[in-house]
Amino acid sequence: MLKKASFFQGLLITLSLALGFCIFVSIVIVTPRIENTVIGMQKDASQKETEIIGAYLEQYLDDRIATLKDIAGYPIVKNGVMGAGISDEDVADFLNDVTILGKNEGLVLLNVAAESIYARGVDLSHDYRFDTPWFERLMTEQSRFEVNLIHHHQQDYFQLVVPILLNGYVEGVLVCNTQTNLDEILQVLFASKKRHLQLKKNNITLSTSAIPDQSQVLTLTHHIPLADIDMVYQIDVQSLQEQKDAFLWTVMASIAFTLGFTFLVLITSGNITVMAPYKRMEALTKERDAALIEAKESTKAKSAFLANMSHEIRTPLNGILGMLGLLNRSQINHQQKHYVRLAKSSADSLLTLINDILDFSKIEAGKLDLEELDFDLCGHLEDFVHTMALRAQENRVELILDSNLTQPCVVRSDPGRLRQILTNLVGNAIKFSAEGEVVVCARLEEREGQVASFNCQIMDTGIGIAPEKIGTLFSSFSQVDASTTRKYGGTGLGLAIVKQLCELMKGNIMVESALGKGSTFSFNLPVILSELPSINRTVSNIQGQRVLIVDDNETNREVLKGQLEGWGAAVEQAKSGAMALSILEKVTHENASNPFFSVAILDMKMPEMDGAQLGKTIRENPKWDVMNLVLMTSVSERGDANYFSELGFNAYFSKPVTPSDLREALLLLLDDTTQKPLIDQHNLRYYDKASITSTQGLSDSARQSRLLLVEDNAINQEVAKGLLKDLGLQTDTANNGIEALSALRNAPKSAPYDLILMDCQMPEMDGYQTTLEIRTGGDHRINSEVPIIAMTANAMKGDREKCLSVGMNDYMTKPIDPDQLEKKLKKWLEPSLGETSFDKALLETRFHAESKSVVTGETTIGGVATDNVITDDIVSENLASETVLRGDGGASTLIWDKEGVLKRVRGKEERLSALVQLFLNNMPEMMASIEKAVSEENAMEIRKSAHAAKGSAANLGGIELQRVLQTIECQSEDIKAVKELMLELQGHYQKLTECLKQYLVH
Repeated sequence: MLKKASFFQGLLITLSLALGFCIFVSIVIVTPRIENTVIGMQKDASQKETEIIGAYLEQYLDDRIATLKDIAGYPIVKNGVMGAGISDEDVADFLNDVTILGKNEGLVLLNVAAESIYARGVDLSHDYRFDTPWFERLMTEQSRFEVNLIHHHQQDYFQLVVPILLNGYVEGVLVCNTQTNLDEILQVLFASKKRHLQLKKNNITLSTSAIPDQSQVLTLTHHIPLADIDMVYQIDVQSLQEQKDAFLWTVMASIAFTLGFTFLVLITSGNITVMAPYKRMEALTKERDAALIEAKESTKAKSAFLANMSHEIRTPLNGILGMLGLLNRSQINHQQKHYVRLAKSSADSLLTLINDILDFSKIEAGKLDLEELDFDLCGHLEDFVHTMALRAQENRVELILDSNLTQPCVVRSDPGRLRQILTNLVGNAIKFSAEGEVVVCARLEEREGQVASFNCQIMDTGIGIAPEKIGTLFSSFSQVDASTTRKYGGTGLGLAIVKQLCELMKGNIMVESALGKGSTFSFNLPVILSELPSINRTVSNIQGQRVLIVDDNETNREVLKGQLEGWGAAVEQAKSGAMALSILEKVTHENASNPFFSVAILDMKMPEMDGAQLGKTIRENPKWDVMNLVLMTSVSERGDANYFSELGFNAYFSKPVTPSDLREALLLLLDDTTQKPLIDQHNLRYYDKASITSTQGLSDSARQSRLLLVEDNAINQEVAKGLLKDLGLQTDTANNGIEALSALRNAPKSAPYDLILMDCQMPEMDGYQTTLEIRTGGDHRINSEVPIIAMTANAMKGDREKCLSVGMNDYMTKPIDPDQLEKKLKKWLEPSLGETSFDKALLETRFHAESKSVVTGETTIGGVATDNVITDDIVSENLASETVLRGDGGASTLIWDKEGVLKRVRGKEERLSALVQLFLNNMPEMMASIEKAVSEENAMEIRKSAHAAKGSAANLGGIELQRVLQTIECQSEDIKAVKELMLELQGHYQKLTECLKQYLVH
């Protein structure tokens, strides 16, 4: 009995101790943790709720300020404030009908003296004096708008004020009293009455009507920066406190009543009671996150809207530019021409702004597509600096290209976006440099495998940037300060676009700058080393030659020295004419075994003795006649060639001098086998480089080949036939696929065709159908294995695969590049260089499976889509050409790329004259066909006619005409857009024909 009592007592004591221990643990450990967790989640959720309320109020005010600014911008409001021909009644009639986002808010219009021009629904006796602080701030342009809190006659409301600007000066203000209390504004967000909001500014407080028990509130603060308003937000947390207390009592009661189920009750109660508030907090957090996502989607929608609107605005703006161009060429007086130029300048600025907004909105909306194209990086950089040279000269800035790419280097990336990055950065460097130099330092560094890093630095001697401003430099719509925009212009989007483009291309950009000393922008982009071969020019003639550089600019000297030493030359430098003469005298008296300078490169603009004077002095000494003289000048003028030639110079170049031009000029000068006139950038490319580059044309066996040219465009035929004739090849022509098949069938067995150059788009039977007929037609009279090289006017995504899928062996873009044509012919006419021919069995399988999909036009061929047109590399080369005829003497609109055409006809003027005459004879009929198709709204005929005309324009170097025709071809289904482009088309056609007629006359 005693044992049972003792056991019971022990058990009771044990249970009591266990119960006490559990109660102790619950009170000391569990309860505080639960309480802290609940309180923490409550604070987090409440803080997010506070931020959303603040964001909602900020958006509410921002929308009304924007609307108020739009109203203040109306001419009737501006003139009403000035009293310029507009009566107060007219202003009142206008403003009486105005609502602010659908509401009849109180409005007051005050002039510069704070006198009321118009008032609606407001008490003018309250706070509308000229010495009111907010009025003074607006009139002195210390602020762009004002937001005030008003408590007047038992009413609480917002007062919004915006300035009325006329010619950049503040001439009055427009005041809006919202007349809506906070309860109405926030009724959407205040689902519960246990919320209280106070807004405070300038000792004025607005608040909501519901006031919770101050002993049970959580108070949070927030600042609304847009209006400089402090916000106090109070939340009644009594319900959460009651839930927390209920949970704690439940736990304690469970422990007290039964020890055996203490832990089970604790776990169960914990899951039920603890997790419920957490899940409610989690749900609230998800709701807040959803609201943030919705806000981001709204931003994306705005970006998409901007992109669409920018595109819609560009169409009529292009029409305006076209009309201004036509007007400028008409019979108008000098003052009218001045007005036209001002209008065109404004339209060009607006178009630049719209293009920047379009790019920015595309990037922001995630819809900017990057291309991967093979291009010559060295040539791309050199073409770019040539296009920027005129702008640098106009700003009296020396543009220098410092590149380790002294040989062609083919890489794969997006050349268009790379040029956009360079244009923004170099354009800014030139714009912000009143004098001095802008250096483009480019380096290509191999990483691993086929990936390389393109590193580029743009260094200028301009105004520089203050350290505290660098952080905001890449922000949207921002410049260093407002005066920068007023003085230099710009949208403030250029650098933001550059930064995002670099990041999209998996690179980065950084800037270093010192105020008043200049800036250095550095960016790097990964590029893929292309599998396409690069043509390396020999520099053996330059190796070991002594070269003297005379230039007062140290940067120029160092860049030239690096390039020349890279080619193996021995270089000496002089920073003045006197120093150069001293060096020459010294070398003259050296040991005769030490060779004299082969070349001297002189800068034109130097102090004391310029390059022309130095060259004349050198030529007066017969001991120095062996030395070739090269002059570099910042600005070239008409008549320079004769002047420098008479002084004794062998070559002269306008800066910037690119590595390839310098290399080719030196190779020509050091080649003693030919007599050469004065060499400059314009005639350099027309010299026969065979003796310099040690390359050979087609082999004798290849020149015995017989070719068939299948092309429907007469100008294209003449260009191709001329190039093939220069290569010593016998060529027959066919105007379409039907004629080509007939020629193949009738070719004698003893002299079959060895290669076919096949245009892809032709009437009656196009190149794809013709190729399929040759490969799979089964006609034993046709050599089904003859190599076929495709020629297409557009570089289209999938074009190469499409051509190969129908049995073509190779692919070439138009206009035909002579070097590319020769390379392709070597590849297929010389067996050692050719590739394995197509798999005929595979082709037949494809043909039976996919022949139904082979149609002309924009559908598919072999399942490959053809409707995604990208920019033609040849067009890009044409656009980058240095010397073109321009319609108005400006530098923005390319009319005729004469140099590009001369390159395609191997520099033969008589052949160019024949092509020009052929174009002038045939083009009117092509234009008439386009006009007829447009008037009949026949999309298919528009596409065909535009495509044919585009080919003729491209081969003759009509850059702008080609661009508009390509746009018409791509948008042929949109008749309205095509009709809007017709005026621009006519304008460029007339400009081109005038240029061509002038060429024939001279």
